[in-house]
Amino acid sequence: MDRFIMLMIFLLKFLSIHQLLLIHCDDNNNGGNNMIDTLINVLQMNKSLGELIDNLPNNLSMDTINDCFESQLPDDDDMNNSSSTNELNIFDGNMNFGSIVESYYKTFSQNSISIESIMNLFNSMRQMIDYCRQQQNDNQTKLAGRNSTNMNKKNRIRYGFTSLSDKSDTYVRGMLGVLPPPPPPANESQSSSSSSKRREKRLTGNDQQCQPSLRSLPDSFDWRDHQALKNQGQCGSCWTFATAGSIESAYLIKNRTTNQQFDLSEQQMVDCASGPRSGCQGGTSYQAFNYVKDNGLTSEQYEPYRARDSFCFPYFDPVIAEIDNYCLRSRQRYTRSFQTEQLNDDDIQRALVAFGPLYTAINADPISTKNYRSGIFNDSSCPEQINHAVLLVGYTPDAWIIKNSWGKSWGEQHGYFRLARGFNRCGINTEIAYPLLNNNDK
Repeated sequence: MDRFIMLMIFLLKFLSIHQLLLIHCDDNNNGGNNMIDTLINVLQMNKSLGELIDNLPNNLSMDTINDCFESQLPDDDDMNNSSSTNELNIFDGNMNFGSIVESYYKTFSQNSISIESIMNLFNSMRQMIDYCRQQQNDNQTKLAGRNSTNMNKKNRIRYGFTSLSDKSDTYVRGMLGVLPPPPPPANESQSSSSSSKRREKRLTGNDQQCQPSLRSLPDSFDWRDHQALKNQGQCGSCWTFATAGSIESAYLIKNRTTNQQFDLSEQQMVDCASGPRSGCQGGTSYQAFNYVKDNGLTSEQYEPYRARDSFCFPYFDPVIAEIDNYCLRSRQRYTRSFQTEQLNDDDIQRALVAFGPLYTAINADPISTKNYRSGIFNDSSCPEQINHAVLLVGYTPDAWIIKNSWGKSWGEQHGYFRLARGFNRCGINTEIAYPLLNNNDK
């Protein structure tokens, strides 16, 4: 079956059929369903799951399925509507694959339908089934007494359909936009430009302003209730979302705004925060915060997000957010004079409680799974080389609470995920950054 599907994809791409069949779902007519039927028939996949998937596990217990799979589809148009009851049981061998595809695109009506997207959806489904099969095997091993590890059920990873389930791995990798620092210029210390010096002035962990004055730390801290979830789309602009999120939070914490929907423009940084590469090709905390310190930011209302690179025109829109300076505490050296810092969990916790949500970065290669719905990531093989910027909003005794920018259907509580604490998982201890709104901001 796999060889047949691969051959079909090759032939269809060679003939450019998938380009001719590309269509956008429209809830106002039956065009979406008709196109789905056409593509399913072209692929010869108008069959039951039992016919399409070899050895589909039909003996999984409901406990195992509930621990590894979220069957309820999120409502992508209104994630605050918790009344959605649309469920898909991918372990029912009698269910027709076309029915699953139709239900998926009815939920994620903004996604485009193509041969490639349907095959990506099929592969996502198989990955979730394989994961649950492995969970069953692990549970049997534990029952046999060969493994005493027992993770709390609420912390176990659960997969399910998201708006990214029909996207390719290349699409998701394109969303990882943290770049390594460029080599500092050889004549950096000899620069006499006053504007350059002003841009380069930033604070590190050795500066008193960046050191929180806390005598004790709470066991848990959570800023999720004050955060609006966003979606960066197919653009490596995560570094702008994490920067904007930290500044938005600082304004709310310091009562600089009474607007709980205070929403800054990521697009302004995508267009104008200069660097070796920038915009959707990626960027760094250093260039983002430097830009905001020098120019301020307008709001999403005046410069809405477009998920693509644009020319940087002089901004005549009103500046609604400014920062006096920022703290960049990192193991990476951004300039020759930059003082690096080996951060530990306590350092990060103290900064988070004292200053509010922090720009941070991780390696999202294992976390970028398209179908994550809940649980704590605790993969000891996760690399520590950072490639994705996120907003650290809280912690529990065993996990960091992190806001992603992949929309409301991905993750738990509509866009968040948890990462195990205490191990520098995925490089979480590499770097933090946060704004200072004035010289007395401590």
